[in-house]
Amino acid sequence: MFFSFMTTKHIEIGKMGEDLAVRFLMKQGYKILERNYWKKWGELDIVAQKLRKIHFIEVKSVSWGRKELIVSRETHKIRPEEHVTREKILRLNRAMQSYLLERKVSQETSFQLDVITVRINLKDKIAKINCIENVL
Repeated sequence: MFFSFMTTKHIEIGKMGEDLAVRFLMKQGYKILERNYWKKWGELDIVAQKLRKIHFIEVKSVSWGRKELIVSRETHKIRPEEHVTREKILRLNRAMQSYLLERKVSQETSFQLDVITVRINLKDKIAKINCIENVL
């Protein structure tokens, strides 16, 4: 029997985090090529381009109850980037390869996998965004 641990709130936080990540990337000069590229072996949250490099971006979002936990580096909660496991990276790599082949991207085009973490405080309506570049 299959049980889903994704609640409506988790999906809402995830979507909000991806939307914030897109806004962040656009302000940084990225062009958004695609969102939620899906294959049965993996999903790419955001595909973006800056200069001549394609960035495959995994977004991890968490909700924090207190404002000070968003800006603090030291918390007792799991950091969102810790959810990007070895298995997740393998699935992302396979989805990245599919995207490159399907979109007929030149083999000379460079690409990388980045992780954007978004810590959201719904009550105070603030978020902290961090980009970890080139995780492969």
